[in-house]
Amino acid sequence: MALTNTVRGLPGQSIGAVRATFGTLTGDSSYTTGGYAFDVRGAGLNQLLFLMVTSGQGVLAKWDGSVSAPKILFYEDKASAAATPLGESGAADNLSAVTVEYMAIGY
Repeated sequence: MALTNTVRGLPGQSIGAVRATFGTLTGDSSYTTGGYAFDVRGAGLNQLLFLMVTSGQGVLAKWDGSVSAPKILFYEDKASAAATPLGESGAADNLSAVTVEYMAIGY
């Protein structure tokens, strides 16, 4: 499915040719294994250089490091699995109550 992206303060803060935008991402009712796609243009940028994401309610959010097809992965406590206490959220998990903040830097 998809994240809902609420951008704050378009077009963002400029540092020379580089801009920083800030916003809130909200999960949906059916998480996709491998992460949600991050909409760079929806964040007010043409090209992503760096993305920082905060943690949400009971989950850890992480950028996958890709600048060409960035994704946001969600991890949660898997206390029942001793070998992997923190694992990626499962396919179709309902994350609609989860919101995280982000800072995207790019052009």
